[in-house]
Amino acid sequence: MKRFLPLLFVICQAAAAQSWISMNQGNYEIHSAADRPSTAVLAAELEQRFETYNRLFRFEPAKLQSALKVRYFTDRDEYQKYIGSRIREESSAVEGAVYLHYSVPERRELVVLKGAESAMLPYQAFIQFFRAFVPNPPSWMREGFAVYFNSLKFNADTRTLEYEENLAWLDTVKKQLSAVSPRDVLLADSAGVPDNFHALSWSVVSFFLTNRESSYFRTLTDSFMLLREDATAEVNSKIVYDRLSLFTSIDAFESDYKTYIGSRKTFTELVEEGQKAYEAKDFAAAVESFHEAVLLKPDSPVPFFYLGLIAYDQKEYDAAERWYVTALNLGENPGLVQYARGVNAAAAGRKADAGEFLREAATASPEKYKALADDLMARLK
Repeated sequence: MKRFLPLLFVICQAAAAQSWISMNQGNYEIHSAADRPSTAVLAAELEQRFETYNRLFRFEPAKLQSALKVRYFTDRDEYQKYIGSRIREESSAVEGAVYLHYSVPERRELVVLKGAESAMLPYQAFIQFFRAFVPNPPSWMREGFAVYFNSLKFNADTRTLEYEENLAWLDTVKKQLSAVSPRDVLLADSAGVPDNFHALSWSVVSFFLTNRESSYFRTLTDSFMLLREDATAEVNSKIVYDRLSLFTSIDAFESDYKTYIGSRKTFTELVEEGQKAYEAKDFAAAVESFHEAVLLKPDSPVPFFYLGLIAYDQKEYDAAERWYVTALNLGENPGLVQYARGVNAAAAGRKADAGEFLREAATASPEKYKALADDLMARLK
């Protein structure tokens, strides 16, 4: 496929009275009712997603028969009408973005509604990318990678993609470990789709990707090159399964997968473990749990606040202050944090700072901290 000139606009008129523009950029051709700057942002996001996906899959863009088509609506009613004219499902099931797949590549398109796309665009954009190269991939790959990449969010201000692992499906998968094996997931196209297939598919993908140096990861990436454009999903899933079976015991694969899933913890589980370790004064274990929690949700103030408490208990007052400030900046209760900062500053001998923090705590949450703050300030005089 020829590479398209960046930000090439052609003004055209739709059947309705609304004006539309066409933008060709990279691997995408966007037909848009939005203004040029908004369309350019969408184009930048999609191109970055394409490049990110392809760093893993290593497909050849030159083999694409045509650019990936996108239709960008600004009017919800027009979006719903358009979707309704193309598919039979209720439009509410495709809120924000949907990829429409046809046997003829020129008819395939990603349909997006401006302002409502944030939840579904990451998922649907991956489906469009994958099926452009492999029209009928194994269902577990299609769904599993779509869920995995769904937490890849676009920052419009920096024009960058940011990944934050989402373990929302982990509890669901753990509950099914004894009833469903990964073999059932890998062969779902021939054996039947198990319950919670999205969650199970994500878990298998997560297992394959967790260690980029493992033989499982190499087998996975090798299998991408074996997928056939003219094959059914059932045939392609058998190709991948046979490739995996060629280099490892399926029983060993299932055992390693279950060990991996059993070892993964959600953010809530990590915080609860950290809290229990903190209460038991096992500070090393608590720090480890809270650091892992930060990796899963770097924007949550809870782990940072507890790290501040641990640093305070270990008389590392400067470190405690830094953790508390981070928790405060991330939205932790001001009364709680300022009181903790006041206690910490008092212990460090910084009476002026302690008084300031304690007064702020009393103001922010008088019912909880005014009496405590007044008592401590009286003892500091």
